[in-house]
Order: sequence, then structure tokens, then C-alpha cells
Amino acid sequence: MNYLSLLSFLLFFTAYFGLMYFLVLKRQNENKNISDYLLSQLDNKIIYSRKNIKADVYGSGKKNQNLYFSYCDLYVIPDAIFLITYSKFINKPMQSMPLMITNNSDLYNAFNTNGIVPEIKKINPDSFSNEVYIDYGESTLDSTNITIHLKNLSEQERNYFRF
Repeated sequence: MNYLSLLSFLLFFTAYFGLMYFLVLKRQNENKNISDYLLSQLDNKIIYSRKNIKADVYGSGKKNQNLYFSYCDLYVIPDAIFLITYSKFINKPMQSMPLMITNNSDLYNAFNTNGIVPEIKKINPDSFSNEVYIDYGESTLDSTNITIHLKNLSEQERNYFRF
């Protein structure tokens, strides 16, 4: 009887984590498709890019795991910054929701599916530790306030955040 309990537990465990893996992989693929599409649309406008920027993301309010990431790829276009966001899991990138940071959100409204172009509250490119602080959203039961710290950016890269 003990073997039956162990077998039942293993089947449940495998099914549960298999389902969770499938759901995460599905969301990651959707985010990757969105990022690839947006990058292809903006490709001829890119004036600067840098990959693997370390980021710390803090959130309050409604928890939405699709907004959290630990790395991003930075793409600068003349009036906006496009971030392809991801976290690393066993050295493989798991993409989060891409972000378009701009003061001209009306121009990029066509890209604004699922909050890709958030309304920015504050951008601070003048921190002491060569970081850029980005703050957007509201902390309520229905929405999330997100604070992003992009780390180890050069002076030139921080200047791109001065809109």
C-alpha cells in the first residue's frame, strides 16, 4: 500500500509541475513573439543597442509575474527606449513583457498590447551608482507599481533616458 501512495504522489507531482512548466513556457513564447515582432518593426530606427543589462525590479500592489525580470536588452530609437526583458533560468532566458519607455506614448499606442508602453511616473538617470531608476504604475488592488533599477550603465547610455 505504501508503494501506491508513493506512485500517486509522484504522478501528482509530475502532472502539477508539468502543467506549471507548460503555462510558463506558453507565456514566455508569447512574450518572445511580441518582442520579436516589435524589434522587427523598429529595426531600421535603432541607433544604439546593448544586451544583458542587469536589472532589479521592485513591485507593489497586484502581483503580476509578467512584469518582473532580472536582465534586459536595451534598444534606443530616436524618441523611445525599447527593453526586451527576461530572467535567466538554468542559463536560459525566460522572457517577460517587453517595455517601451517614451514620453510620446501616443505615437507608440499601436504597439501597446498588454501594457508594453506604460505611463512613466519618473525616470532618474542621475543616480550615484550609474543606475537609471524608472517608476511606473500605481500600487492598488487592481494594478501594480513597478520600480526598475538598470545597473552599470555608461554616461552615454544614461543620457538616452533624458527625454
